[in-house]
Amino acid sequence: MTARTADGSGVHFHNPSGTAAGTRAAVLPLTEFGRFFAGRGVSLGTAEASETGAGPEA
Repeated sequence: MTARTADGSGVHFHNPSGTAAGTRAAVLPLTEFGRFFAGRGVSLGTAEASETGAGPEA
């Protein structure tokens, strides 16, 4: 997951295994996301990766 939609009703995904441009950069409505979310943590903050420890230098 890379971002939420401008209206907040969905989320953007980067899917490197997608077979076409539309499946590599996909948008999923939150109602659909809820069906597939496994209950693991998701953080959508505004901090830079280096501040969160999520970057390659972590």
